Amino acid sequence: MNYLYALMGMAMISGIMYMLEISTSISKQGLFSKAPEDMYFKTESPIVDKAFLTVLSNNKSKLREWPIGAAFCEQLKSESAKISPLVLKYDVQGRSNSNHERFLNSCTLLTPNHRVVISYRYPNIDTYGLYSCLQSNASSSHCRFED
Repeated sequence: MNYLYALMGMAMISGIMYMLEISTSISKQGLFSKAPEDMYFKTESPIVDKAFLTVLSNNKSKLREWPIGAAFCEQLKSESAKISPLVLKYDVQGRSNSNHERFLNSCTLLTPNHRVVISYRYPNIDTYGLYSCLQSNASSSHCRFED
């Protein structure tokens, strides 16, 4: 019986020592690790996205009367320019190259480093979507979510 108590004591001491070793390594490492920097917030893209979203959300009843296709993005661009002049840098293109059903009725606004896809899957029931990405490679013609 004495051997059992001796083995249990050794097991407890080794467990305590293991916990102390873990706590020491955590205290040296630190509890708060630094998150990776998001380049999106270092650009003007959030301001432009907010301008587009503001127009889409504030004009829901009027959006049904807007044209579809690239003309929709032209109208969105002109309305958004009232909120932020940064929108004027964006070129309007036709629909997304993606074959996904979410992007079948869409148009795109882009600069060399930012692409915005506006989809209007069911324009008669006000279901508009804004999809945005930064493009680090100027030769890239679409965002990863469009694959």
